[in-house]
Amino acid sequence: MYDLIRRSPQALLLSLLCFLTLACSDSSPDRPESLSFRESLEWEIESNDLPSLAVVIVKDTEIVYQEAFGFANQTQATPATPNTPYILGSVTKTYTATAAMQLVEQNLIDLDADLNTYLPFSLRNPKHPNDPITTRMILSHISSIARNGESNGINIWEHYQNDEVPTLDTWVKDYFLPGGAYYSDEVWTDDGPGQALLYSNTALTLLGYIVEVVSGEEFRDYCQAHIFQMLRAF
Repeated sequence: MYDLIRRSPQALLLSLLCFLTLACSDSSPDRPESLSFRESLEWEIESNDLPSLAVVIVKDTEIVYQEAFGFANQTQATPATPNTPYILGSVTKTYTATAAMQLVEQNLIDLDADLNTYLPFSLRNPKHPNDPITTRMILSHISSIARNGESNGINIWEHYQNDEVPTLDTWVKDYFLPGGAYYSDEVWTDDGPGQALLYSNTALTLLGYIVEVVSGEEFRDYCQAHIFQMLRAF
């Protein structure tokens, strides 16, 4: 993956576009086959009740197509544009996985090694204390780490104010370690590592922290230097 991005920075963007296009096709089996590309996008927006959508296609470092659909503000009927900002949400998982795989390709992370190999503390699902958790499990969403832990009242989207966002080091220790400010048994599922599929936001946050520990760089700085600059994204 690292070599692919280094040789062709636009490859990741095109791959993401292909993935999203396929996802839309799978989720909308009744879409008419005769629609053009633009008509297909409009159909998906209407069918899925999307407020807006922005699309860009890059070829050989040049933007060959970009267009926005819908409204940036529906109440005020403000049209969306290619420069309309969107919440990244789970798109950040793509960058987290890319960062981790770059370190795998540099032999700094082993996909099947116990995470405790890299963490400055011991981490285990207390319901399965003898079963190691690996990077591969996190990337496959089978780590036994619960989705968000909202049932403990800790919603990672809303708990911290914008001017109080903690470092990954602080948050991970508060959330995952017994005695931490926001720790509870509900951080973990009853299934053991590798036993069951469960999409987990908090597990990918832990992986971002491992990227920090292994690389010696803050996660945001790592992504800026090794992903975004190579993609000429910022």
